[in-house]
Amino acid sequence: MLIDTEGLFSSEKGDEEYDRRLILFCLAMSHLVIINVAGEIDMNLKKMLILCTDSFQKMGVSKIARPSVHVILNRRDNVNVEDNSNVIQIIKKDLNSDSLDQQIELNENTFHALPQAFKKISLGDTINMPSLLQTDPTFINMTQDLCEKLIEAGIKTSKEHNKELFDPIQWLSMADTVLDILRKFPDMTYFNDIHERKQYDSIREWIRDELKKTFTGDLRKKLLARALKEDEIGIKSIFTNEFARLKLSLMNELEKKLTNEKATKDVRKRCKTFLEVQIDSLQCCWTDSALMDKESNELKKLIETGENQLNKTIRDTIEAVLGNQCDKLQQLVPNVDQQFLNDLKGENRRRVQAIAQNAGDIFDKIWNNAYPRLTAGFNHDTQCTTDRWSPDFHLHLKRCIVECDLTSEHFLSSTGTCRTFWNIKKSFDELLDDIRGKIILSGDDSRVVDIELVQELVGVVLTHIDKIDSELETFNLSASKHYLGAIHTYSVLILTKFYYDEQWHSFEQLLQKVQQKKDDLRAYFIAMVTQDQQSDPRFAAVLANSIFTAVSQYCETEGAKKIHDRTAVKSAFTQPSLLKK
Repeated sequence: MLIDTEGLFSSEKGDEEYDRRLILFCLAMSHLVIINVAGEIDMNLKKMLILCTDSFQKMGVSKIARPSVHVILNRRDNVNVEDNSNVIQIIKKDLNSDSLDQQIELNENTFHALPQAFKKISLGDTINMPSLLQTDPTFINMTQDLCEKLIEAGIKTSKEHNKELFDPIQWLSMADTVLDILRKFPDMTYFNDIHERKQYDSIREWIRDELKKTFTGDLRKKLLARALKEDEIGIKSIFTNEFARLKLSLMNELEKKLTNEKATKDVRKRCKTFLEVQIDSLQCCWTDSALMDKESNELKKLIETGENQLNKTIRDTIEAVLGNQCDKLQQLVPNVDQQFLNDLKGENRRRVQAIAQNAGDIFDKIWNNAYPRLTAGFNHDTQCTTDRWSPDFHLHLKRCIVECDLTSEHFLSSTGTCRTFWNIKKSFDELLDDIRGKIILSGDDSRVVDIELVQELVGVVLTHIDKIDSELETFNLSASKHYLGAIHTYSVLILTKFYYDEQWHSFEQLLQKVQQKKDDLRAYFIAMVTQDQQSDPRFAAVLANSIFTAVSQYCETEGAKKIHDRTAVKSAFTQPSLLKK
């Protein structure tokens, strides 16, 4: 590929970032890169070449290994390349100092010089007479020699990179991948030189450290606790105000850091943008987590309200039975046994007290009327309520995606290369293991599916894709967009399944707590209706267990809080912290 610097540095375009993208694209897509320079090599070209070589190293996709870069110094009065030895040595020194000398082949043998293509021949003795432009024979001879050298370099490159040669279709696919990388990662060609990029990377690491120190886990717990008492608007207001205050403080600290580092205009702009994006995304993450906690808390309150209504209905029914209030009993239990009502009306108290079965039937009717209202919002398709860690869902999903892939036009039109070099089913299995490693902590314990976990899993997916590309790079291949889309689809569906199971199990646990109280409530109801004094010891045991459970939960909560506070105080007086102070 030929880079014409007259087009790069033209005043008509005037876009250096666009120029850097062209250079980087040529380095990534050509075995033999020819740079045409009119006259001397200026500092702009040198900086661009160094920066693009560094970006070439960091590109991280299938690319040409160590392309040969030939520089042609055109329109020279003096065709002696040795006169540019100082510039050549400076470029080589900069490449070596930044460990970039193995990325491209650039040395004294890849620099060439050409004279002016035309010479002026005067048709008269005076200046005002017309002149004739004639092709210089020296230029023709040197151009032919240069063509021979470039052909030899091309042959040499072809032999050295024989394994990397590919057909035009593969080249276009690879070019599309490289252009996609350049669009997604503008930092690769944003800065003017490699010093700016290193400065930006250093300050960005400092920003990450400051963000970790500022947005701590304790701060998040504090804000989430405050948010539980607010509605959606109040929750957003809490996080907006707190993040605005912290954002202003961090911006001031960043300004001091940029001043001390003597950052350039581009670095300052990029760093401020990076900090703003990180804070805004973190605010969105924490706000969404607070809204999710709010919904979960409201669900618990809904269960508690339903349970309280059930208890009230039981108490009212007991009062109606003991007070012989048949009309009220019929309102509370519409389908109450008619014989039981007749016994109440006839004040046959001895018979009522003796028949516990009737009381049990009344309780069952109360329960059957109330409990469905509690569970009305939690009806699930039985197909979706499989065990969380069962491989059945994974196998079904993988089979569905693979079968769709097999019937796609993309797959049917391919030559079968992907089936030869890459095991798609194994790739999905490995990705599932990586995702489960992030979600499942140990045994049945697992992390809450929130925004932070989603961000981590995005990194897991990207790492998995990089692994695929690195293995395929041996064959000069990379993962297709179709396959990458299948990976992302699979990851989203797997995460959705984990989130659904998490919510379902949470709802199920709440309902189980209510269900576990059914037997005790039933026994209590029967005993109160029948005036059975033999049940008193059992009720005493139930009361003692309830008190013990409440006290235990309180002690665990307060104990954990005090341990955390004492540990935090003690850590401030450890030997490393004292030495640091």
